[in-house]
Amino acid sequence: MNAFVTERETFEQKSSLLRVFEFARAWTPKGFDCDAVYFVGCGSSYNMSISASKYFSKVLGVETKAIPAGEVIFAREENVSPGRKLAFLISRTGNTTEVLLAAKELKEMGIRTVGLTIEGGSELVKVCDEHVVLPLEERAIVTTRAFSGMLLFLTILADKLAGTFEPEVYASLIDGIDKTLEESVSIVEERRLDSHDYFVFLGMGVYEGIARESLLKVQEMALCKGEAHSTLEYRHGPIALAEPSVAVVVYESNQEERRLAGELKGYGVTVVERESLDDGERDGFVQVVFSHVLGLKLAKRKGINPDHPRHLSRTVSI
Repeated sequence: MNAFVTERETFEQKSSLLRVFEFARAWTPKGFDCDAVYFVGCGSSYNMSISASKYFSKVLGVETKAIPAGEVIFAREENVSPGRKLAFLISRTGNTTEVLLAAKELKEMGIRTVGLTIEGGSELVKVCDEHVVLPLEERAIVTTRAFSGMLLFLTILADKLAGTFEPEVYASLIDGIDKTLEESVSIVEERRLDSHDYFVFLGMGVYEGIARESLLKVQEMALCKGEAHSTLEYRHGPIALAEPSVAVVVYESNQEERRLAGELKGYGVTVVERESLDDGERDGFVQVVFSHVLGLKLAKRKGINPDHPRHLSRTVSI
């Protein structure tokens, strides 16, 4: 029996992902008549936005952009331009102040807004032009299965809009998530990753958002320090800090990333290579669970309760 809510929700992701899969499979997307798509969120929702925006660009060939909600409010001219745009406003609880204010700003500019949340009675549902409420529940403060489920929905949505949706691919990925969780536990224990206090997460394309979310998980759950980068950017300065006390997790999708992993091993760095489970980069929602397991293991080693992360609340209101 898992003692913490965060832990239970991490290891019970398969059932929630199956619900989202069936929902997305039956859901009919509305028209996609736009020149560009914005993905707007905070924290985990912003990291999800990075992955979703890159996947939308990949399969739909449209211009996309992930924007922190605060920058829509306080740096709008640098981030948003008028025109035929569509904006996804993403918030697990649907009550994050910055996301709500960003939705209002975008609507005033004539940009079509779609809210994505797991809370049907939230303010986000009320303020956006349209909304999607996923059949998900999450009690923990730290986002785990809500991230996986919401990213799964957005990935399937892109495929459906592109006319390339392959249900059997997603069914197979979801079916293997328990195995991925078990393998993650083994890797963390066998490589003694919970003995490290500094972590670097690297990923390109869709996996950049996964790398950034992975860093957030070990920060929130276990108060660990670290970095996250688009993989090859690590060579351009940050690699100067590579040493045996550092653990690097690389979400790999190409040979050059494997080569970098080899270089880091040569410096004595503990390197974990997470290879793609799908050649279409549809597996981001599965890959992220490695960081959920790592965060939990680190928290346990340090005697930290992941259900009560320091200075955090389930919804950020300002």
